[in-house]
Amino acid sequence: MLGFDQSEQIAQELKDIHEEVSFDETVEPLSHKQILSLLNQTSSRDAMWTFFDNETHLQTLLERCVAALNSNFSNAVKTDALFLYSKLARATPNAGQLLEALSALAEGFESSMEREAEKILTKYASEKVRARSKLLELMLITLARLQKYNLTAQELLQFTNNDERKAVALLQSLLE
Repeated sequence: MLGFDQSEQIAQELKDIHEEVSFDETVEPLSHKQILSLLNQTSSRDAMWTFFDNETHLQTLLERCVAALNSNFSNAVKTDALFLYSKLARATPNAGQLLEALSALAEGFESSMEREAEKILTKYASEKVRARSKLLELMLITLARLQKYNLTAQELLQFTNNDERKAVALLQSLLE
C-alpha cells in the first residue's frame, strides 16, 4: 500500500511540474530527470491514483509528456516518457483524456516510429534473432491499454500503416 508521505510527494511533484509551465503557448517537455523521478514513484499500481486527483495537474503532465515525445530528445528519453504514459494508460479512469493528449504527437515523433519500424522489419527479414524496439512496443502497449486491451487487427494494421509484415514483426518482438 502506498504511504501518505509518498502520495504527498507525488502530488507535490505534479504541482511543481504544472507550475513550471510558461504562460506563452509553448509547452515545455518534461526533463529526463522529471520522467525518471515519476517512474521511480510509480512502481506499484497503488501509486497511480495520485496522478488522477487533480485534473489540471494531470493535463499539464500529459501535455509535457507528449512534448517530450515530440522533442529532439534521444530515443532512450522518449522511451522513458512513453513508459510513463503507458503506466498512466494502465491506471486511467478516463482513456479519452490520454488519447486526446496523444493526438498532439507531431510528425517528428511519427517519423521516429517509422524509422524504428523499418529497423525491425529489416532485421525481421534478414536475421534469425529478432530486432526489438522499446519505443514501438510501448506505443502499442499504451494504445492497447487505452482500448482496455481490445485492440483489433484492423487497428494494429492502421498503427503500422497497413504493412502486414511490420505488424507481424512488431507482434513477434512483443511476444519474445
